Amino acid sequence: MYSYPEFTVQVRATIEHFATSNNFKLKAVFGNYKVIYRNTTWELKFICEYGIVDIYLINRSDNIEIHFSSLLEFWFPESHYYKEFGNYIYGSRSNIKWLIQGLDYHFRDFEKQYEPKISDYVKFIKLESELIRYMHAKGSELLKQKFNDNTDDWKEIAISEMKKNPS
Repeated sequence: MYSYPEFTVQVRATIEHFATSNNFKLKAVFGNYKVIYRNTTWELKFICEYGIVDIYLINRSDNIEIHFSSLLEFWFPESHYYKEFGNYIYGSRSNIKWLIQGLDYHFRDFEKQYEPKISDYVKFIKLESELIRYMHAKGSELLKQKFNDNTDDWKEIAISEMKKNPS
């Protein structure tokens, strides 16, 4: 994996408050690109690849893995953490701190809402995957541009195009 030398140190230095208050313990560190924490319910993975930081929450009982940006999009779409997420994906101590602050801000509400909403989330992710596959295989140039620009309406355009051009 292509990361940067300080990544794992930065994660470990900035997660301490969140980890302590949510009973996460360090499970493993892999090179300079991955840090994993665990509590009794969740596994939390920080991965840095090509300078981009990804955070994943994995429920240990059902093994459903949730990318932090998807968690924000589905559970907290009005959050400023969701709206500003793209500005903080590149690895740096300040960006990692911001991402962990967003996780800390939403984690308890997310946990409370997990069970009642997880089946809807799984449907949401499957639909999103189907839309992305369609976009790559048959999508219009407009759709591809909207997707690349991450505009709010790319999914609606993809659904509309799929209805007009069923497989």
